[in-house]
Amino acid sequence: MSGFDWVDDEKTAEEDIKAMEPSAEPSVPQLETGLPKWTDEQLEEVFDALMFEGSYNEEVSVNRKLKVIFRSRSGEQARDVMMRLDNAKINMGLTVEGLRSLFNLAHSLVVFNGNDLSKMKIDARLKRIEELPSAVIGTLIAKLVEFDIKVEQAVRHGEENF
Repeated sequence: MSGFDWVDDEKTAEEDIKAMEPSAEPSVPQLETGLPKWTDEQLEEVFDALMFEGSYNEEVSVNRKLKVIFRSRSGEQARDVMMRLDNAKINMGLTVEGLRSLFNLAHSLVVFNGNDLSKMKIDARLKRIEELPSAVIGTLIAKLVEFDIKVEQAVRHGEENF
């Protein structure tokens, strides 16, 4: 086992992965463009956290049993992702995007199923994430993309309204 106790002994891993498949209903309200839409109040809460606390944390339900907490990334963490990509010596666009997503996940995932990862060094956190099944990593990355869109929309909303 990877150190993450996310599989219920009474269920098979296949059932857990099936439970993570997207439902027919989107997890957040959608704009006509397909981008998530949040209320002004929700966006202002995110913007305030970014401005006054330096980061924004949010608990996200991956499925009915698995919860994670994502934290917005700092400029230093964004630079770390770029440096890791530069040092990876890769030249395929899909590989770069896959690694970028994995590195972003390692920086943003601070709690996984009740386990606090925030104190771990980034390389140790990355190793723990890479031990998960690839389907779980893909689901976490998809949830992180939704989180990042929300943070980006909050910043745009804050620029327009404050």
